[in-house]
Amino acid sequence: MEEPRAFLGVGANPRGAPGNDPLLTEAYLDVLQGGFPVAAFRIDWGEIESRLANYTWTTVDDHVRQAIARDVRLSVEVSLIDRTVLGTLPADLRGQDLESTNLQVRFARFAQLLLARGQGRLDFLWIGREVDRYIEGQLSPEEQRTALAELLEATRDSLESIELTLPIGTSLSATDLAGNSAAVAYQGIVDASDQIGWTVYGRDDLFVQSLSPEQTLELAQTAVETFPGVPAIVTEIGFPGEGRTDPAQVEFVSRLTGWLESPPEDLLGAFFPWISDLHFTFARDRAARLFPDDKVRRGNLEGQLRSLGLKEENGVPTDAWRRVQSWNLELPG
Repeated sequence: MEEPRAFLGVGANPRGAPGNDPLLTEAYLDVLQGGFPVAAFRIDWGEIESRLANYTWTTVDDHVRQAIARDVRLSVEVSLIDRTVLGTLPADLRGQDLESTNLQVRFARFAQLLLARGQGRLDFLWIGREVDRYIEGQLSPEEQRTALAELLEATRDSLESIELTLPIGTSLSATDLAGNSAAVAYQGIVDASDQIGWTVYGRDDLFVQSLSPEQTLELAQTAVETFPGVPAIVTEIGFPGEGRTDPAQVEFVSRLTGWLESPPEDLLGAFFPWISDLHFTFARDRAARLFPDDKVRRGNLEGQLRSLGLKEENGVPTDAWRRVQSWNLELPG
């Protein structure tokens, strides 16, 4: 009997400038028409809970409403850590760090409310993105690793206490840790996770594409093999497209779907970063947040974000989109 293929999900982003589509209707129609079984979205804790017990759930509710209407599952990332920076915290927690007991207790409570708000649609909860990038930049990386592991464990215990469970984990940068002996230092975080996520891009430190489609997939394979026996999901994997018929991006998605067709033992699935290339306002703001003082990296990252979709910014499908759509909708066997 053949092993089931791994799933391919996608980041559900609204096309156009922020606010043009607050209910994400068009994005989730694309998720449905593209045959994606799971849609991913990202939130900042402090934007949902601006201060103690003061919640604005609009973003979460919008995604959940659309997921229910289109009958797709959801993966949510809370940007407690976002690469080299801390995500937005509630105002009364600003200035505290991962080691703060108050922060950990509050986040565990927030996770309870988030899961309940998901109305049974949430399949995955990710706490932080490329956390290794942030941790290694701190004065005491070992203490930061321990603190994040404790936070993951506290969150799971909190959810189990109210009999609400879903897999939780965090994501690491494949560029830095895949197959690297330094990954041993993250074993505590991996042990505290139900699954580990990997972000896989073939970019160098200046955000210039340096790996070919084949090499990018080889990096993903190495990442999944880094922690044997641990369920792995590639939470972001993409390749920039230059135009609707870019052969390199088509080659990449062909290799990606082929890899998912016969996945390695620990691989559950992967997410393409975006449906459509990011609008310049989204790309500019995200790049500025990550690299406020580095003009070169900021500009290069903005360019990458504006070319990582399966559709163009105006919603026009690319050949890569059609290839992914065909694979998603193909009946197994």
